[in-house]
Amino acid sequence: MATKQQIKEYLPDVNKNYIWGAVVVIGAILGIYFYGKTNGSYTPYILPNETLPDGTTSTNDPNKITQTEQSDITSISNALKVIIEGYFNIDYSAYKRMLTCSDRVFVGVYNFYNANFCSVPDTLRSKIEGQRSWYLPFTQSDNDTLAILARMDRLNLK
Repeated sequence: MATKQQIKEYLPDVNKNYIWGAVVVIGAILGIYFYGKTNGSYTPYILPNETLPDGTTSTNDPNKITQTEQSDITSISNALKVIIEGYFNIDYSAYKRMLTCSDRVFVGVYNFYNANFCSVPDTLRSKIEGQRSWYLPFTQSDNDTLAILARMDRLNLK
């Protein structure tokens, strides 16, 4: 077993400074990581009130999502993920489903997709704009993405 004096001779003060420097650098990196993780989240948009057939809006809590709306939000978001990140055998019916859903589900899809499938600088809007650059002009896919982006503008989703 090595004595304390032998260990001190083996590790001069210069090596101890390197160790403390590495500890400080690792601590700084972890601090920056956790600071960015807590400050790098999306603020979800408030869901609009549901418009009733007579033109009035419901008095229900606008942020309470029904089970049907939740299943629509999840299925449309997963289908959009396949379109945006997929390469082969893509079913573009998710664009149609997104265009025909209510404003509440549309905003819910936007919030759900950003929270689960995007990193902080990206949003669903930026992903769709990037995807649109691959489509031929005047095709159905291009027209659908233009309509989705116009609806995002109307709902003020940035």
